[in-house]
Amino acid sequence: MTKLTAEQLTALLRGPKPLQLAQYNLSGANLIQANLVGADLNGANLHRAVLIGANLKKALLSEADLSDTYLNGANFSEVDLSHANLVRAYLPGAKLLEADLIEAEMSGVVLSYAIMPRANLIRANLTGAFLVKTNLNHGHLVLTNLYRAKMNWINLKGSNLLAANLSETDLSNANLSGANLSRANLSESNLTNCNLNGANLSGATLRKTNLTDSQVNETILYGADMSWANLSGVDLSRADMSEADLEKVDHFGFRRLGEKVHLI
Repeated sequence: MTKLTAEQLTALLRGPKPLQLAQYNLSGANLIQANLVGADLNGANLHRAVLIGANLKKALLSEADLSDTYLNGANFSEVDLSHANLVRAYLPGAKLLEADLIEAEMSGVVLSYAIMPRANLIRANLTGAFLVKTNLNHGHLVLTNLYRAKMNWINLKGSNLLAANLSETDLSNANLSGANLSRANLSESNLTNCNLNGANLSGATLRKTNLTDSQVNETILYGADMSWANLSGVDLSRADMSEADLEKVDHFGFRRLGEKVHLI
């Protein structure tokens, strides 16, 4: 893997675009506000590099190492980050519109306030990630691992989270309206004051989940496991809970239980 000196890197950045840096060793490099639009960085080592405010729109970063990298406010729109390593990367306020992060390793990543509608995070690992007030509407998160992620106030409107792992996750005040959460694991998660209107949670696991004061108008909970869940203050009159398991549910403050509710 080629290691560039600071002088060589400066010369390259001033050269013709897009840059060809595949498999280069750029660890620790200073790339603040660099123009990397369309650059080929496939397999590159950017460990601990500083790319604050950099423009990487449509760049190629498949299998690149961006662990512990500073990417505050960087533009990753339409970037290929499939199978990339973003462990503990710092991306608050970054733009990742339609970014491809399929099967990326992102445990501990900071994506708070990031703008990433329609991003592809299928089978990505975001264990312990920070996505506070992140805009991920209409995102693709099928089989994504979000175990113990902090996602309060996140916007996941219309997103596909089929069979995603959201156990022990903080989703308080999140917008999950119209989202597909069928077969998702939400056990022991915090969904306090969460907008679940029109969401599909058929077959989902919500054991010991806190749903206090959540909105569930036209929500599908068919066959969901809600045993030991906290449904205090929840109006279930317009939710479809056919075949849902409500064993020993905490229902203090239930409002207007409708005919669709089926207690096992």
